[in-house]
Amino acid sequence: MVSRLALALALFLTGSLASAQPVYTNFTIQLGPTSLVPNANPSIPTYPYFPDGHVTFMPDNATNNVYQMYWAGGTSYRSLGTNVSLEALNPGTALIGAGLSATDFDNGGAWLMSVCRTSPSNLSGFYHGEDWNWPGYSNPGNIAWKSMAYCTSTNNGKTWTKAGQFLTSSTPKPVVPTWGGTADACVVYDQANARWVCLFSEDSICMAVSTNAVPLPGTWKKYYNGSFSTPGLGGLDTPVPGLGTVPGANPSVHFNTYLQRWVIIWEDWNGVGLYLSTSADLLNWTAPVVLVSVVSPQQAWYGTIIGRTDVEASRNGMLYYAYWPNVNSGLRQFLGATLQFNLPDTLGDGVPDAWKIYYFGSIHAASAAASADPDGDGQNNLSEYLAGTNPTNSSSLLQLQNIQPAGNGSMALNWQSVAHKYYTLETSTNLVNWMPIAQNLPATSPLNQYTNFASVPGTSFYRVSVAPY
Repeated sequence: MVSRLALALALFLTGSLASAQPVYTNFTIQLGPTSLVPNANPSIPTYPYFPDGHVTFMPDNATNNVYQMYWAGGTSYRSLGTNVSLEALNPGTALIGAGLSATDFDNGGAWLMSVCRTSPSNLSGFYHGEDWNWPGYSNPGNIAWKSMAYCTSTNNGKTWTKAGQFLTSSTPKPVVPTWGGTADACVVYDQANARWVCLFSEDSICMAVSTNAVPLPGTWKKYYNGSFSTPGLGGLDTPVPGLGTVPGANPSVHFNTYLQRWVIIWEDWNGVGLYLSTSADLLNWTAPVVLVSVVSPQQAWYGTIIGRTDVEASRNGMLYYAYWPNVNSGLRQFLGATLQFNLPDTLGDGVPDAWKIYYFGSIHAASAAASADPDGDGQNNLSEYLAGTNPTNSSSLLQLQNIQPAGNGSMALNWQSVAHKYYTLETSTNLVNWMPIAQNLPATSPLNQYTNFASVPGTSFYRVSVAPY
């Protein structure tokens, strides 16, 4: 049915976190068998046509271990659940739909492609709008001229307010029904560069950015001939470097904390399937490789990799996509498959070869051993690798610092943090039995701060640890 491939890819890591990072020369991806993802319960009306673009999956923020998911296809619905396969419709009505007037740019349909949280209750939404109105022509095939628009929610995604287009094509809408426009997009927030990034399709994968805290229409610039220099509304664009060799649509982007790279997947126009590429800066991408391959009349589109969320994954995650056994029949399946990224680790000690070579010149050097502590800071190489710190610099390590009373029995805790890492804080009265006081704390690099308001009897000790990837 679908080819599940182990892929070898070249990648060049040039970004920095707590210190300069090694260059990973290759990694592999292993996909597991596919399975059908069930409809939510209560069911989602758009399920037969889902996914129809990037899938948003994010913490609900109102309840621990509950996630929101947005189902798009003509309109959008919101569900809640503990994972993608255990979602329930909430609320029971459509969130955002087609414009009411034939002259509206989204008269044929409007569905959320990406949702990002900006505060506990406030969300920014980026939706795909379709114009099906062709005066003087009938349109039984729902041929669409497309664009991207912005919307907001102030009640954690239950209702939404449209705020207008932010990306439109440089080509005016034709008179005769024609497929085209600028849409089929994914939007992420690039914290390292304080900007919103939209990867979109206009034949090939293109890019636009907004450096506004609120990415309103009019604040976006498209990438054109080497710079972000043309307006999002009507400006010219050129494919982002590295991706123009495989024209296609519906990009989905996440930051991979294991690879320390951005990863993009999209479908091509030639019916091969889903492609994958990686980038350190969201602009310059490695040569595309096939992730999922199909043969006619099959079709695989609308892929999303989901780990912790849809925009952040680690070594292990899930690939979700739409699959047609026969694209001519119109029957679409929502499939999921386990996915694992692997870096070469010749000695099998949990520390990638490239990391050892970068810092110590050889995987066999005594100082490169996973158990070694060459900078004498009390953290061995395995711990330094997992924490994202520099094993040759004793001041680069994960430890609590500046622990201070904060009044009313509380304690203020600080530690050096690394972007895209997650931390756990624990307390103890005897250094033997430890109790967690906070878990899954995201990094606020370069320093995290946390105040423990819980009253702990007697002398208290604290420690901080990091999630593996």
